[in-house]
Amino acid sequence: MFLSKRTYVKSWEWTKPEDRYEIAITKGGKPADIRADRIKEVVEQIAYWHNANAIHRWFVEIAQSGNDDGGEYYVKTEWLRDLLSRCMLVLAGSELTEGEITKGYRYVDGKETPIIEAGKVIKDPTTAMTLLPTDDGFGSTEYDEEYLDVIRCTKDALERLLAEEADGGFYYSATW
Repeated sequence: MFLSKRTYVKSWEWTKPEDRYEIAITKGGKPADIRADRIKEVVEQIAYWHNANAIHRWFVEIAQSGNDDGGEYYVKTEWLRDLLSRCMLVLAGSELTEGEITKGYRYVDGKETPIIEAGKVIKDPTTAMTLLPTDDGFGSTEYDEEYLDVIRCTKDALERLLAEEADGGFYYSATW
């Protein structure tokens, strides 16, 4: 799962000097065999997640109109602000307590059986379930410490990105 930023950097002869990008690419400290004048866009990886169930669900619903097909989709800055707000509200409204968590499944006598362990769970997951719910399909669907770690990492990445007031377009993609 990736959030990327694409910035168009191609400088045409009519581009004003103050609007031109200068690109220098080196490999091992020496100029690389890539011509800077042919580069039209730069793609930056803003965030990476692995099996972040609730975050993926949010992107599928908001940016992909419910179409979970592994494609790359444009993400508006206002949507990222909404996601940041949701993350902050979930973190503020979630208290961890001791409990049991499902850490996967195994087959016992031909039947799928959950692997249950002691861990920390959200005492009242109502806020999380309302603002950033999980979904069946992949990764953990538990509202636990791991869920909150994903939400916290997402919040941190979005705060850094939105503080930059970055130009360019944002895109989400996920492959399984």
